[in-house]
Amino acid sequence: MKRTLSIAIVVTLMLSSAQLCESQPVKQSVNRTLAQSLPPAQAAAGGYWLIEASGEVLLHRAGNEQITPVSENTQIHPGDLLIVRKGASATVRCADGRTWKLPEGVSGALNGCPMPNNQDPRVPTLRSPVDENSPYIISPRQTALLDERPILRWNAVKGAKHYTVKIRNATGVIWEARVNSAKIAYSGSSLQPGEEYQIIVRADDNLAPMESAIFLVLEKHKAEAVRDKLNAAAQQGLSEPAQALAKIHIYSNYGLFADAIETLETLVLGGKSTPAVYQMLGALYDRVGLTQQAERYYSQAFNVGS
Repeated sequence: MKRTLSIAIVVTLMLSSAQLCESQPVKQSVNRTLAQSLPPAQAAAGGYWLIEASGEVLLHRAGNEQITPVSENTQIHPGDLLIVRKGASATVRCADGRTWKLPEGVSGALNGCPMPNNQDPRVPTLRSPVDENSPYIISPRQTALLDERPILRWNAVKGAKHYTVKIRNATGVIWEARVNSAKIAYSGSSLQPGEEYQIIVRADDNLAPMESAIFLVLEKHKAEAVRDKLNAAAQQGLSEPAQALAKIHIYSNYGLFADAIETLETLVLGGKSTPAVYQMLGALYDRVGLTQQAERYYSQAFNVGS
């Protein structure tokens, strides 16, 4: 238990600045996409309860960074994640009275409950997983960017030989390319600081639904501030993992979630990952709307920490 709580504390400290409440680096429409449901809206969706929790069961509330132990008779909201450790058990009662027993590992808290038929706009929708067979956007996705010529990445669709990728701004399509892989470097005119863009990807022969995501290029003065802070951190003589964590703190403070994810994944590829790194990757992927990737990293964190 102590190890689990220490991981949660690390995640909280490193990602608490990612709330977008101070720097507001992303425009309002992107903010609406990034924002988690407010507690009053969550409460309006009531009717879901954790009715049994035996052993080590943990809760990650939507919109929070802390992962905490949870006991039975706790209300569960759309978007929450539950972690059932080895040897533990948990049962959720759905809004319609049915119950479902959670599997070991990380699960969306309401995955086993039927979707509610509720059109009330005050009630938040569940964090639905993306379609694994679609070219869903991996990066840039619900993030600010430093790079005005970013690398664009999306999920590879089984059977797709080519993809059409477009970049739009408020006036329309400004760049388009056809590629045979799930990655391409943007090669159009430099993206403008402070401007919002949409990336659109379609697999050939309509093998899967079209996918899109929104991103923003960071304003010049904020980009300069980020680079100054990165340079200052680089001069502190930190170890590679500590340097990476310093970068994460800076990136998250400015909504640069794509850069934060890339930095952490470099640690993973370099064999220098820890439970805390997996936890932070899970939290970041959850924040940009890739719940399935988030659950994978959360699971790795708890497997390493077990």
